[in-house]
Amino acid sequence: MMISCVIPTYKREDLLRRAVESVLTQAVDGADIEVIVVNDAGESLQPAEWQSDPRVTLVNTQNVERCYARNTGATMARGDYLHFLDDDDIILPGCYQALLDTARKSDAGWVYGAYEEADDGGNPNRTVPPWPTGSVFAVAVAGLAIPMGASLIKRDLFLKSGGFDPALWVSQDAELLQRLSVITHIECTEQVVSRFRVGVTPASTTSWELAAECGRLQREKAFSMPGAAGL
Repeated sequence: MMISCVIPTYKREDLLRRAVESVLTQAVDGADIEVIVVNDAGESLQPAEWQSDPRVTLVNTQNVERCYARNTGATMARGDYLHFLDDDDIILPGCYQALLDTARKSDAGWVYGAYEEADDGGNPNRTVPPWPTGSVFAVAVAGLAIPMGASLIKRDLFLKSGGFDPALWVSQDAELLQRLSVITHIECTEQVVSRFRVGVTPASTTSWELAAECGRLQREKAFSMPGAAGL
């Protein structure tokens, strides 16, 4: 059993180090861990200690955007499960154990946990509990996205679904969820597994101004899926 963590990164090396180290320090019974860092900055990273860890693979892409970067990492991955972590977020101790235990008990294709929101200083200010499970197609179409950083997804199902859609600059997570919810079910653990940075830093690479248009495209894709009306 292996968990593959894919971390796309773009010119945030100090934050990236924290993200990678939060994965490498995980202890999981009966599972190995690999980390695939996809550097999409178009320039080399500065040398760092984590790069010498044999569990880490570093690949460079040329400003291809996060969907392509994530999909690149997923195709290189060897794991049974994929975990997509943003470079400015971290996972908490026991994250992988809790998620893998949930996956083993339920045989769900997508499992996730509660998470914390933190300011730019890393100080937690809110805990968000999990709530949708089972068949979640309807809530995914409505725009709900289960955070990638708090999730494990079976790699074979991710690849079968076609991965992240690069035509969407926003709502990629929700759109992936609506496709996967047709072929698998979703389960959760109440354990807090991740901490996400939601401060006001200008370093975000998300094109939020495109959210409304991407939401429309996401819904159009959903209702064009065979059998969507009965879900």
